[in-house]
Amino acid sequence: MFGIKYVLKEKSCFLSAFLFFLAFPLSTYPLWGQVENHFFYDISEFDTKKIQDSSLNTKLPAGMDWELDYLGYNRNKEYFEAIAEGYTLFGHQILMKVGLEPARFSPQNQHFQKNSDDSLAFERGRVRWEGGIFFNQDFGNPTLNQVQPFIRFLYQKKYFKFIFGNLEGQTAHRLLEPLQTYERLQSRRLETGFQAKWDNPKRGLFADFWVDWVRMMVRFDNKQERIQGGAVLEQRFFQKELATSKYSLSASFQFTGQHRGGQIDTIPDPISNLFNTASGLQFLYEKKEMRHEILKKAYFSAHFLTFIDYSPQKQLAFTQGQGWYLNAGAKTKWGELMLSNWRGDGFFAPMGDELFSSISQLVTVQNPTEKNRHILIIRILNDFLLYKKTYLVLRTEPYYNFNTGRWNFSTGLYVRFKVGSKP
Repeated sequence: MFGIKYVLKEKSCFLSAFLFFLAFPLSTYPLWGQVENHFFYDISEFDTKKIQDSSLNTKLPAGMDWELDYLGYNRNKEYFEAIAEGYTLFGHQILMKVGLEPARFSPQNQHFQKNSDDSLAFERGRVRWEGGIFFNQDFGNPTLNQVQPFIRFLYQKKYFKFIFGNLEGQTAHRLLEPLQTYERLQSRRLETGFQAKWDNPKRGLFADFWVDWVRMMVRFDNKQERIQGGAVLEQRFFQKELATSKYSLSASFQFTGQHRGGQIDTIPDPISNLFNTASGLQFLYEKKEMRHEILKKAYFSAHFLTFIDYSPQKQLAFTQGQGWYLNAGAKTKWGELMLSNWRGDGFFAPMGDELFSSISQLVTVQNPTEKNRHILIIRILNDFLLYKKTYLVLRTEPYYNFNTGRWNFSTGLYVRFKVGSKP
């Protein structure tokens, strides 16, 4: 992983057992065929309040706002097999930023006043700048292990958004876990590059294209440059709404790629080009808000994933692979449960969750593999709204390996808190 120190866990699993029983009874995650991570999104929103109200509840001038974003995390993996490592991530992050919207500086801008009550009605487009600083600290480490500037430029016109600088990245890309693990929130939360997004909820269209420049290279460097990026396309092509319920069917396609190499370095490491795709269907059945209904939602998704190594010199145990990822779940008034079935054949994704890989990531074993990997993951998920934009998120995810006949599990506890000048 990028820039983080894993703390290998002790045999004791008291905290994991505690979180397991705490998470079960009150699960409320709105899952749509993959783990819902909207609690962790870093999405920049334009101010849509009227000009006349822009200075209420804040001493900042119109056109300026601020936000403090806190994320505390504890991710504990009780893994004891040859593919995925067992370790603990324990720490917290703070992102402090200030936003600037030039359009709000001029109260005489009648066009803006007319459309400011609808964040999607930007007929001529709007511009926003954000700047700040990001801190990440692992517990048990007396010093900060990551301090980075945060700079983001945004342009939005109706449903289109262009971003340069720090991206709306990680979980906000909506990638499936086999392609990108949500643990990257702890290991490399900030992505830098450029991004183009379309999000039209009326038509059920979402598209995200991005390039993330992970590491630059200078002349005579002793490390390779590293670039990664991807594309996500989601389209709802059928929706039926009844008196008490509604259901929909959507299709999605996802692509990720990672490149390592360069022409001005001084090391003989070979060039690496790794690519992954995922395509599939998602079905959602949802009851309308009825207080005494037992079933709230039911969902199912099926995705076919691929891996291919386009490197000139192959270094991995497998040069191509594939896998099937099936998810099913239901949300009731008592809780929510999600089942995930994975069958992989020589699959590998450099940014994906290790559970889905056929190539081991263990540091204690040299190059073990499990070409035909078959696991079942049981997800018990829970979130508490403690206050406005303040969540406590609990996760328990035991999995069963059909090849070895063994159970392993992981737990997670997250605190997400946002406060700022915008309501």
